[in-house]
Amino acid sequence: MRCEHPKFRTDTASGVARAALALDGGAWEPLPLSTEGHWQQETALLADGPHTVAVRAWDRAGRMAEAHWQITLDNAGPSLRVAPGGRQWMFWQ
Repeated sequence: MRCEHPKFRTDTASGVARAALALDGGAWEPLPLSTEGHWQQETALLADGPHTVAVRAWDRAGRMAEAHWQITLDNAGPSLRVAPGGRQWMFWQ
């Protein structure tokens, strides 16, 4: 499962120069950004449950902003079984 986030917003003259991510108070790691400023983080190696995500972004003018989120991961995702039931279909989650 990938955790996708909105792009960073800056003024049109500066733009985002670089970003870094820290999970659960760990070390800051470089965060690759798409050309539109979007970023993704693979979550399959993280345990299900609560986590803290922190992101820092620097614009080309050298200004830095930092944001923190509390998230709850469920890497299993929903499951769906479909079984015909005469003229009806039955769904379970």
